[in-house]
Amino acid sequence: MRIQSNVNFGIVLLLLTILVLFLALLVTHIAASAREARKAKYKQRLFSMVEKFSSGNKAAADFDKFQSKTGIEVFTGVLSGGGEALSLIVRDMVMYTGYDVYIRKQLQTTDAVYCTLVIKLVGELRLQGCSRQIVRFLYNNTDDTDVEYVGLMTLSLLGETNELIKICLDKNFTQRLSFRSLKEVFKHFSGDKDALCAALIQAPDNYIKRVALNLVGDSAVAALTDTVADLLDSDDMNILIDAIRTIGQLQYRRAVPRLTGLMKHDRWEVRNAVVRALANIDVNENASIIINGLQDSEWWVRYNAAMMLMDCVYLPKIQQAVALSSDRFAGEILHFAMQRKALKGGA
Repeated sequence: MRIQSNVNFGIVLLLLTILVLFLALLVTHIAASAREARKAKYKQRLFSMVEKFSSGNKAAADFDKFQSKTGIEVFTGVLSGGGEALSLIVRDMVMYTGYDVYIRKQLQTTDAVYCTLVIKLVGELRLQGCSRQIVRFLYNNTDDTDVEYVGLMTLSLLGETNELIKICLDKNFTQRLSFRSLKEVFKHFSGDKDALCAALIQAPDNYIKRVALNLVGDSAVAALTDTVADLLDSDDMNILIDAIRTIGQLQYRRAVPRLTGLMKHDRWEVRNAVVRALANIDVNENASIIINGLQDSEWWVRYNAAMMLMDCVYLPKIQQAVALSSDRFAGEILHFAMQRKALKGGA
């Protein structure tokens, strides 16, 4: 009898536990649904304000309802995926109504997640004068990669050259972002690129140095050609390859002799980068060097050398010379490149 009572009690307890868990899930679902419904209303209100404000109805800009965490969250989400045109209109609305004062005050919060959201909004709206709070927040949360990404991205969007240089050159600041994330951050930099690159290319962190090299090449910072050329002596293969690629982007002819020497490098990745860089500088001027890539032991080097030579004015002579040679691999890869060119409509 006692055993039966214990079994019944156990069943009842199990059922009660299941009921409590079900109710908890139900309450959570209802709360989440209510939160999403509230966000949807905020979005609808914001888009209505934008439409009226852009049509000349300045009085439509009323951000009183957005002075809340939910308001900031919706605001940031809409701007993040809304494009440049929407951001410009909303920024005018924010500055016209003085809502930027409220946003700036939110940077004083002790809630790290919320502060990260506010910093992102500051970047989206290009609100100047917030860099000191952003930098302090970065240093107080160095173990959080989300904080680091959003903070650095916002400083980049704001064009805060000096602050970014100080952080990136600070040996006490532990940089945790991936190379790809850092590239994304600096791709949006709106300040003095020459000054930023000149400083970051000297960074002790190789990730930062490589990002600087990429930025120099992508932004054509010609003033740093000699500095980049000095990195052709680097023992770090990634730095060396990035330096070679950047030399090609900058079309720095004075570096051609040094690039020629690197055609004998023991790593095929380096030789491959040299072939492409020489072609970027001037495929016609450097054809006699690039043609050596057709004889390389690595297929990718031969392939890229052949593809680069497809745009060379001396291609017929090169084909004739290869045909007369006894190098079967050079002939095959050149023929393959011709076929690729024909398929792409370049014949």
